[in-house]
Amino acid sequence: MMNTAASQLPELDIYEYVVIPYWQTTWFWVTAIIVSILVIGVTAFLVFRYIQRRREEYWRRPWVRALRSLDQIDISKCLMKDDFKKFYQDLTGVVKCYLSARFAWKLIDKTDDEVVDILERVKFEPSLLSSFKTLCQAAREVKFASAQALSSQAEADLVTAYRIVNETIPVDNSSR
Repeated sequence: MMNTAASQLPELDIYEYVVIPYWQTTWFWVTAIIVSILVIGVTAFLVFRYIQRRREEYWRRPWVRALRSLDQIDISKCLMKDDFKKFYQDLTGVVKCYLSARFAWKLIDKTDDEVVDILERVKFEPSLLSSFKTLCQAAREVKFASAQALSSQAEADLVTAYRIVNETIPVDNSSR
């Protein structure tokens, strides 16, 4: 017969120490859980930062910013000539900022005529140059036109600004 008290004792090694494998100890599992949480946390942080940088990189593209700015310009709020002046100021400002950022030309602090001269000197695409000239001409003629004529002209000029931006987007980077 076997002694029941002796069968409940842990097995002893030669030196009478209880040998418990390290992977069965509490400190091992606590350490493993903490390390796992840290690894998952660091991985999640790095993935989040990567996604955030890609998103920021997308919004840093000048054509994306320009198209977004053009989307925010609202013709329906233009009721008086002063509103149309602000509209054309915003419209030409967006196009100047876009061309400055896209082609690294210093156009932001220039007048419309100076911008046209710079675009002619750098041999900007002729059809887009003539479109920009008509846009600048319309911006100058705001103070002389009637509100009805301004509304239809403003819509056409907004489409022209979209066309200038869309036709100068690089082919290999378009909307990725």
